[in-house]
Amino acid sequence: MANHCPKTCGLCKLLEGVRAVKKEEKKTQLPNTNDLKGILSGIGRLQMAYNISIALMRTGVIHRFHTSVKLSAWDCLQIAYQLYEEGILTYTLVWFDEILNAFNDTETLTFVQEKRSVIANKHDKFWEEDEHHFPNLLAKDPHQNPVPSNFYQYCMKSREKRPVIAEEGLQCHLTTKGNPFFLLQPLKQETLRTDPEMVVFHDVINDSEIETLKRLAKSALKRDLIDENRRTEHIALENVTHSVISDIERRAEMFSGLLTHSKVRNPDDIDPEPLKVRNYGACGDFGIHTDTHYIHKGEQGTNITNPMPERLATVIFYLNDVLEGGSTVFHECGVVVNPKKGSALLFYNIKKNGDFEQRSRHGSCPLTVGNKWVALKWFSDKYNFLTRQCSTNPLE
Repeated sequence: MANHCPKTCGLCKLLEGVRAVKKEEKKTQLPNTNDLKGILSGIGRLQMAYNISIALMRTGVIHRFHTSVKLSAWDCLQIAYQLYEEGILTYTLVWFDEILNAFNDTETLTFVQEKRSVIANKHDKFWEEDEHHFPNLLAKDPHQNPVPSNFYQYCMKSREKRPVIAEEGLQCHLTTKGNPFFLLQPLKQETLRTDPEMVVFHDVINDSEIETLKRLAKSALKRDLIDENRRTEHIALENVTHSVISDIERRAEMFSGLLTHSKVRNPDDIDPEPLKVRNYGACGDFGIHTDTHYIHKGEQGTNITNPMPERLATVIFYLNDVLEGGSTVFHECGVVVNPKKGSALLFYNIKKNGDFEQRSRHGSCPLTVGNKWVALKWFSDKYNFLTRQCSTNPLE
């Protein structure tokens, strides 16, 4: 059409281009408002977790990684607004201060200064001596540094690229766990804590199995709802989906000594809680949470309102090495586990006396670059009341 158009204004060619773009829009899933909020929140929490210089982030530098992405005053303002929506006043003001220091547009600076004053007054009105506020009232000291939460302090320590543990004298050793399956190739066990019990088993899942899990998951990943606590994608894989899943679950039973069913495993049985594969993209994180369904709320037993068995223990399989970030943090007992491809972390959510294990609360630090893949397997109390030793000690 454009070749035969007598006009030289180029309008025909432009219209053809517009139609082509609209045609592609129908086939392409473009980011929506929730996507935008998710990445704004992710960038804000990434800066919070590792105390990254915002001045360097604006130029595309995050620690040792250099990118071509630059943040404008508008970008910084949108990040500040998102943090404000999430009730994080301290870091909202930190981003406002960066705009005031780094940019020189008079209209923007006037607008930001007005907003900053309003939020500073709100901060002082509801001020308490905690991690959600500055150490002092802003009326007394306008320029202060936020106090990072206990969880984020451990995220900063995770950059040391070695496990952070709260008990000394623990060792790595080879073990068969009393199972003949591991006689020829014993398990590499690393005990992080004995109370509560936290153990890492190295090289328990091979590259072929990992690639199979990722291939099965990629075709059906579902994005978690964008909220203040999690920015990930996941998919649940039934053990009948592929033989590799059954193999991995049986292996988890053998090294944990727990059961996924009430009787001897049958490969054709449908697991009440299938293996879940979870993917974290850049800035992806999972805030502090517990894996239990209801016991952490003080509720006991399975009833009509709580139809699912409780999660006695959790196994996290790490499916890839991560360049930086993405560590699993147990902030209440001082344990940090850096992702290592092929390893599996085992921990208990319920004490031997049946009470909720408060120290099992954990989170995943924001991912600085790349992707993080994990597979999660939960063992229920319903099928393991005879496999794990009980105790009447209120402390155990």
